[in-house]
Amino acid sequence: MNLPNFICPGAARSATTALYYLLIQHPQIFLPAIKETRFFTQDFEKGLPWYEQKHYANVKDEIAIGDISPVYLVDDRCPKRIHDALGADIKLVFMLRNPVERAYSHFCMLQSHNFEDLPFEEAIAISEDDRIEKSLKHYHHKYGFQYLKESSYSHWIESYLKHFEKEQMKFVIFEEFTADTKAHLPEILEFLEINGSHVFEYDVYKNPKTVSGSSKMNQVFYGNALLKKTRDLIQSKTSWKTQSLLKKLKNRFLSEKNSKAALMNEATSDQLYNYFEDEIKRLEPLINKDLALWKKT
Repeated sequence: MNLPNFICPGAARSATTALYYLLIQHPQIFLPAIKETRFFTQDFEKGLPWYEQKHYANVKDEIAIGDISPVYLVDDRCPKRIHDALGADIKLVFMLRNPVERAYSHFCMLQSHNFEDLPFEEAIAISEDDRIEKSLKHYHHKYGFQYLKESSYSHWIESYLKHFEKEQMKFVIFEEFTADTKAHLPEILEFLEINGSHVFEYDVYKNPKTVSGSSKMNQVFYGNALLKKTRDLIQSKTSWKTQSLLKKLKNRFLSEKNSKAALMNEATSDQLYNYFEDEIKRLEPLINKDLALWKKT
């Protein structure tokens, strides 16, 4: 069967889209035409033959076959499902961002889509039941509004470590990757055992680090089920270059219709840096990295 031998489980808002549009260029790497298959969360019951036929029927002789689906980070079922379906030798690429900035960027994205109607301070304080209800409404799964939970990386990585050896994991720091992509992309290729001599086009679509405020246009673009199916169909039939260009044009068009994203309240920022202080301390030895750049000075 032609199934993935590497998975990128997130985190969301941590350059997974940029990574997708870079890796898909390499002739030794296969990625599905639609970035997020979400098979191990929403379609797992359909079985591996369906997964292969739906997303990997066009695999030829590529060395690395991937699935980049950030929702895999926050679904507790995924580590075991991935292990049991794809084996213990699967490679895992984690893209990790300053947890405070990731949480706020996540909020801004959902606000821009008109999915989030609360101020940030209220949105991070609602109950888990309310959070799940909102996610089921907009995404038909329960993981979409986990602003702080999704930034608590150590818990999720520990879940994966129950099923995979740390040697199978590559941890990429968003701030380092985006600051010097040309220096850090070869490290990912080496981890995937891919020839690093390919000449990449680096001017690809990247999700904005923060996104501007909501609008009626965004609500139509992201909330209409028929339009989403149309977007997915277009993506499945176009090259990565066309996809990247269309997404750039979409962002430019929608940004003209939106209000400017507000900065995070300083008091809220201080509160969250305190909230994630222990999390960062737990994470550093877990991923063998100094995360001083995530600590408020």
